[in-house]
Amino acid sequence: MCAQTCSARTLLTSSAMRQSLPVIDYEEDVIVTVKDVAQRAGVSVASVSRALNGLPGVSESVVRRVKEAADELHYRPNAVARSLRTEASRALGLVISDVTNSFFVELARTIEDEAAKLGFSLILCNSDEDPAKEGHYLDVLHDQRIDGLLLSPARAMTPQIRRMREFGTPIVLLDRNLRGSGLPCAGVDGRSAIADLAEHLAEQGYRSAGVIGGPVEVSNGHQRLLDFATEAGNRGIAVAPEHRHTGNFEVDGGRAAMSLILDTPSPPQVVFATNNLMALGALQVLHEQGVAVGTDMGFVSFDDVPWFSLMTPSITAIEQPIAALGANAASMITGLIAGQRVRSRTVRAHLTPRQSTMRGHA
Repeated sequence: MCAQTCSARTLLTSSAMRQSLPVIDYEEDVIVTVKDVAQRAGVSVASVSRALNGLPGVSESVVRRVKEAADELHYRPNAVARSLRTEASRALGLVISDVTNSFFVELARTIEDEAAKLGFSLILCNSDEDPAKEGHYLDVLHDQRIDGLLLSPARAMTPQIRRMREFGTPIVLLDRNLRGSGLPCAGVDGRSAIADLAEHLAEQGYRSAGVIGGPVEVSNGHQRLLDFATEAGNRGIAVAPEHRHTGNFEVDGGRAAMSLILDTPSPPQVVFATNNLMALGALQVLHEQGVAVGTDMGFVSFDDVPWFSLMTPSITAIEQPIAALGANAASMITGLIAGQRVRSRTVRAHLTPRQSTMRGHA
């Protein structure tokens, strides 16, 4: 009986207390994001980030519109995210296309040395010429809050690249351009060296040539094919359609293209491979089919490697100035991080003629 009475009193007391307490209407907080502010102000997310953080690159009128929009929406920056973004990590991300390619290995080492001189560490990622793998690593680097990104793109513009740019991450393209992106590129001008190559081949008496180009989606690979066909044609060297093939910048791509060239009724007198890995694959096929390089067929590689000069015959190659390219890339990305305006820079490749194109060298 006592237990029942106590329970009744407890219930009555609790009910009375609930009735006497003021009713509080809890309204769910609406989270306003940078994207909302950008939409209200009619500018990009990157412009909002720059305006609110006092960074250069936006006009006074844009800063005023952004701040007015932020006030109207009661925008409050996420303090944790903001501290992560504004606190320098002193780390750079470097995404290269193929870690098995000696060009990129040497370039990565050069950039690492240059970055270290400027007080930055380097996080190296290898995309394997795979856009999906590239996207994964860009997500990882974004989460690491790197101070800047050096990217040799596998193919075209991707959502991950756009996201990092909108977030305000400084980006410099490396060796390859992205058409229409507006991003600065540290690159190599190979056109003059290819013109020198065509002149050299004409002087050696070559009248027909084949070319193994890179992927159409990759700016420099396809451009080298077009430049060579133009420069060779201007000097009376025919580059027939059946002797023009596109590879994948890998050894197997060079093998496949060279096999197709040799299967034509009249193979060309000389073949130009537009990167060193495809050159290796093409040379393998020539060796397997008993074609004597420099005697039965001339051969040239874009990208020089140390062992080309040690081979018999030695291989004619177009060398890219990797040290200068790496120094440009490091200077450009640190300039962007410091808020400077940075334009694309190029260094010139040069031709090194060797026995593989010297007729009568034996």
